[in-house]
Amino acid sequence: MSQPDAGTSGDADPLRHRQFLAHLSLAARILEVLAHAQALVARGGADAARGLAEFDAKADAIRHSWRWLAENRGRDPRAAALCHDYPVVAAHVLALRLPAWELVTWYEAALAACPDLGAAAEELVILQNLGAALARSGEGEAAAARHDEAAARARAAGDRRAEARTLVARGLVSAGHEEAGRVFDRAAALAREAGDRQAEAYALEALAGVFEAARRPGAVELLARSAAASREIGDGHSEARTLRKLANLAAGYAPPSPDPGHERAAELAGRYGDRQSLALALVGAAAKLGTQGDPAAAIPLLHRALELARELGDLQLERTALADLGPALFQAGRVTDGINTLEQELAVARKLGDRRKAAILLTNLGGARGGVGEREAGARDLREAVALAAGLGEPGVEGVALANLGWILVRAGDDRAAVPILKRAAELLAGGPDRRTESYALGHLGMAHYSLGEYDAASGWLKRSAELSRIVGDQEWERRMVTMLEESRSRSM
Repeated sequence: MSQPDAGTSGDADPLRHRQFLAHLSLAARILEVLAHAQALVARGGADAARGLAEFDAKADAIRHSWRWLAENRGRDPRAAALCHDYPVVAAHVLALRLPAWELVTWYEAALAACPDLGAAAEELVILQNLGAALARSGEGEAAAARHDEAAARARAAGDRRAEARTLVARGLVSAGHEEAGRVFDRAAALAREAGDRQAEAYALEALAGVFEAARRPGAVELLARSAAASREIGDGHSEARTLRKLANLAAGYAPPSPDPGHERAAELAGRYGDRQSLALALVGAAAKLGTQGDPAAAIPLLHRALELARELGDLQLERTALADLGPALFQAGRVTDGINTLEQELAVARKLGDRRKAAILLTNLGGARGGVGEREAGARDLREAVALAAGLGEPGVEGVALANLGWILVRAGDDRAAVPILKRAAELLAGGPDRRTESYALGHLGMAHYSLGEYDAASGWLKRSAELSRIVGDQEWERRMVTMLEESRSRSM
C-alpha cells in the first residue's frame, strides 16, 4: 500500500518531504519502464514479447506506484502529471495486460488530472480509451457517453481522423443494428477522407459484423477489404482478428478442407502478444473442430480462450468462450462439467444485465439438471426462467422453459401438475420457430394423460405430437409417439 500521509514538496517535516520525493522519483522511473515496454510492443514480433515480459516483471511495482500517484495527484502537480502520463504513454501495453475494470480506474484518474495540467489533446485520447475500457467491462451506457463526448470534441476541433476512430468505438456500444450501421458507415467515410487506413479497416470490420447480424449480404466483402487494409499498413493485430472472423463467416463454421484463416489469425495474435485476438482465434478453431465431429479436441482450445478472457477482464469475450465450451462438453459426454459451464455463463449474463440470455441459460440449465436426476434444482431454475421470460414478453423462451419443466414433472411422476404446464407450453410454442420442442411438449402432455388413465385425451395429444414430429423430420420421436398412441387407443376401447 502507498502511504496516504506522504508529504508534498511543501512539507515542513524533512522526513515526510524526503519520503514524498522518493515516491515521486520511483514513479518517474516506473514511467520510463512503461515507455520502454510500449516501444518494444509497438515494434511487434519478438520485441513485443520482450516488452510484455518487462511489464509482467514489474507489474506489482507499477500498480503500487500508480496507486500512490492516484492518491496524491491532488497534492502536487508532479504527481498529477505522472498519474496522467502512465496510461497515455503505455496505452497499448496496459490494454493487453490490465483487466478492464482496473484500466477504467487508471483512465478515470488520468482524465481527472487533465484540466489542471492543461492537457486538452491527451484528454480526447483518454476519453476514447476510457470508453473502450468501460465497454470491455460491460458498462455500455457509460461507454457510449464517453465516446459521444470524445466524438463531439474531435468534431469541434475539425479532427476527422480522431472523430472516425471514436465513432468506430461508439458503434460497438450502440443500442441496435440500425444505429450501429449508421455510426460505422460514417466512421468509414471519415477515415477515408482523412487517409486513415487503419481506422477505415476497423470501421469496415465492424460494419461487416452489423451486416452479418442483420443477415444483409456483403459482410464477407467488407471483412476482406478490412483485412487487406490492415495487411497493407502492417497492422498484424487487426489482420489476425479480421482473418479469424472472415474464416468463420466464409466457411460457415463448416469448412470442407483445412482452413488457414484460423491458423494465420492465431499465429499473428501470438506473435504480437494480442491475447484478445488469440482468444477469438481459438474460439473459431474450436468451432471448426466441433463441426467436424471432434468436440473433445475443441475443449482445451476453449479452456485457453476462457483463461485469456478472464485475464483481460473481458466479460463479452468470456461469454463467447463459455457459450461454445458448454455444448462441446455436453457433446463429449462430460455432463457435470457442462452444467458447471452453464452456471458460469449464467453468472456472466447476469453481470452484463442480459435478462433474455439469463432466461435461456436457466432453461438449458434446468433441462440439463433434470436429465441427471437433479429434479428439484432443475425445476427451480426453470421456474425462474419462466418468470424472467414472461416479464420480458418472450413467449418462445417461456414456452421452452415450461416444456422442460413439464418434462421434469412427468419424469418425477407428478403428472397432474405437469398437465396445465405442458398445455401452456404447447400454446406458447404453437406455430413458432421451435416446432421440435412443441412436438415434445405435446408428446409429454399425452404421456401425462396416459399415466393418469385418461386415454382419450392422451391419444389426441400423442397424435398431434406424431404429426408434428413427422413435419420436422424427427423420425425417432415420431415412432415413439405412434407406438404409445396405439397403446393408448387399445386401452381406451
